[in-house]
Amino acid sequence: MRLTNEQCQSIERLAHEWLGQWVRVQVFGSRLNDAACGGDVDLLVQADHPVSVAQKAELGWRMEQALGLPVDLAVIDPEGPRTAFQHLALASAQDLMPAAAF
Repeated sequence: MRLTNEQCQSIERLAHEWLGQWVRVQVFGSRLNDAACGGDVDLLVQADHPVSVAQKAELGWRMEQALGLPVDLAVIDPEGPRTAFQHLALASAQDLMPAAAF
C-alpha cells in the first residue's frame, strides 16, 4: 500500500472526528499497487449511520488538506442498497491499519 503510517493515522483520525467512533475506512484502487506512481487516494467509508453529502465533502476536503493528495471517498449507506461500484470497491478494499475498528 502506497500510504505511510502517518497518512493512515491522519485518515483514521479525521474519519473518527467527523463520523464517530464506529467508522471503518479502507483503501482501494491504485494506492494498493506498490509498483504504481501517483494517483489519488481512493477510500471506502462505512459508518453505523448515514453520511450526508455535506459530511462527505467536508471530510474529503480535510483529508486532502492533511495528506496533500487528492482523495476520492466512496461512502456506503448502511440503510440503503449497495451500488455496483461499491461492490467492486469492497472486493479489493484493504484496511488502512491492522487494528481498524468497526
